[in-house]
Amino acid sequence: MGIGAFDLKNVLEIDPQILEEQEHEHDQTIGCVAFREPEPLDPVALNSWLTRLVQDIGADLFRMKGVLSFAGEARRYVLHGIHMTLEGRPGKVWQPSEIRSSDIVFIGRNLDEEMLRAGFERCIVPRQALAS
Repeated sequence: MGIGAFDLKNVLEIDPQILEEQEHEHDQTIGCVAFREPEPLDPVALNSWLTRLVQDIGADLFRMKGVLSFAGEARRYVLHGIHMTLEGRPGKVWQPSEIRSSDIVFIGRNLDEEMLRAGFERCIVPRQALAS
């Protein structure tokens, strides 16, 4: 764009030590857990699980984002959450050329990956249920 919004020379004039190594601490209790699932999800089971999850660990669950594939739905579902607030809505229609899958990411403090995985896996629609 050529608008000169960032010029390192100008920044160095303001703060000559900006490029020097700075000592800082990271909170080791904050982490990220992400899952990708190729099988479709049960929307009722997912809603129930997420509702319980935010009630149980909402204070430590900073962010949650997902693009989900629900069984029997032509559209993807877009999920966003902050602490105990969840918001979701239907998104674009899955195109025939697209590989349908569900991706979900949790960011928070002291996240229990195994507990999250177990809860998420309980929302997967078993293959035999899809065939019937």
